Amino acid sequence: MLCRICKNKKDNVEYVAKENMFGKKDKFTYFQCSACSCLQIKEYIENIYYYYGKNYYSYNNTSGIKSTFLSIPINIRNRYCVYQNGLIGFVLHRLKPNINLFNIFNNLPTRFKSNDISILDIGCGAGKFLRDLNNVGFKKLMGVDPFIETDENIKPGFNIFKKNIFDVQETFDLIFFNHSLEHMENQRLVMKHIRKLLNPNGLCVISIPISSSFAFAEYGSDWIQLDAPRHYYLHSVRSMEILTNLADLVIENIIYDSTNFQFWGSELYKKNISLVDPNSKKFINPKLFFTKSKLKEYSAHANDLNLNKLGDQAIFYIKNKERIA
Repeated sequence: MLCRICKNKKDNVEYVAKENMFGKKDKFTYFQCSACSCLQIKEYIENIYYYYGKNYYSYNNTSGIKSTFLSIPINIRNRYCVYQNGLIGFVLHRLKPNINLFNIFNNLPTRFKSNDISILDIGCGAGKFLRDLNNVGFKKLMGVDPFIETDENIKPGFNIFKKNIFDVQETFDLIFFNHSLEHMENQRLVMKHIRKLLNPNGLCVISIPISSSFAFAEYGSDWIQLDAPRHYYLHSVRSMEILTNLADLVIENIIYDSTNFQFWGSELYKKNISLVDPNSKKFINPKLFFTKSKLKEYSAHANDLNLNKLGDQAIFYIKNKERIA
């Protein structure tokens, strides 16, 4: 088993994981590199779309696409998450937070909060993240995803295309992978292409699960974020350093943002319970399986792990090595 990231082939450890999200229970072999700790699928899946299908969450997440009365407070909250100002937005965020948006933009330099910057979201699904950005004022937006049904020209300057990353040739100030990099083959080629798409002073923001985490060490093949077979790569911090360096990029910052999901989801998998209810086709409610106090305990544990850089997901802020000061 040759690691596709660092090319090590000695003492790599195999794991067998089941498809548990939809309860298909098919088995897949993964291995973890003994040198860089990247956890990766042994063989790419030829019929991978079968394991996504119409019920996959990123293609069904259309909230915010239609304007409703509720859009107003949502946009006020999201504006707070991006710019970190506004009392009403602060209150709304405390009541119903948008953790992902807040964590990403809270750690971005101010220059990336200008409405005129160009943004690319790779693996955008139905475009929920981009639509949120558009609703708070960003104007130059592009999303790409090979699994969506068709292109969508939403408004001038805002388009979503049915294509993969290698079809994109424009350059951008800000490039996002919102839990999409782990789904992609040929990681070395992907990162080198990102280098071509990134403007000199731009940033690539990559949110991914992390194998160098407490949760993977604790749960192994039952770790919820392994997500066989959709996740081809579960990077460690070390393997991300290697991957970015090969593309003449460098990691500027890492923010750990794991949640209690790493615990309650993995505990369900240990009990052979699928994440999606087979009858309703919707994600199960953890409150049906865990007490409020237990979920609160899991959240506190997740926060401690994040502080100690052991959370099971993180946001990587990546720049060109020779970026202009």
